Amino acid sequence: EFNALSARTTGNITATISTTAATTLDDISETGHSLTITVATASVTTAQLTAINNATTLDVTATAVTKITGSLSEANTIYSSGFTGLGNEAVILSDTSVAAADLNTLDGNTTGAVNAGTVTTLTGTTTAANTAYASSGISGLANEAVTISDTSLAVAALNTLDGNTTGTVNA
Repeated sequence: EFNALSARTTGNITATISTTAATTLDDISETGHSLTITVATASVTTAQLTAINNATTLDVTATAVTKITGSLSEANTIYSSGFTGLGNEAVILSDTSVAAADLNTLDGNTTGAVNAGTVTTLTGTTTAANTAYASSGISGLANEAVTISDTSLAVAALNTLDGNTTGTVNA
């Protein structure tokens, strides 16, 4: 209904959207309106949350969300702006290659478990990679290739990293 209403005006619409299902909310095609939106769907994708957030200039309430599936980049963007009520959901990543620092940022954004089981390549500094492997909040790591960006590092740090994965470590 909102899309039809919005098509009839060029002005900003201020409204409360009564629908709370993510599969309906992500169909709002207009952007830049002052919409009060609450997502009541427990399991959502990063693409759905991004689309919903793009529809409004106001923060989206997402307290009911318990699981987010999608890309690491979109997940970190979701946590950094436009939402209230997030911070304790499980996040299941779909990426195959991620930067360890970004993975650690996501781990810090939620107290829920971060499942990185699809990751086949981890990149970044030895410290960031070892931090990701040591985190109790990140699961699914242990057999990915690791490409480190350090220009110099301690042998002990490299040995720790090598012990964290059965994949190839490219130093």
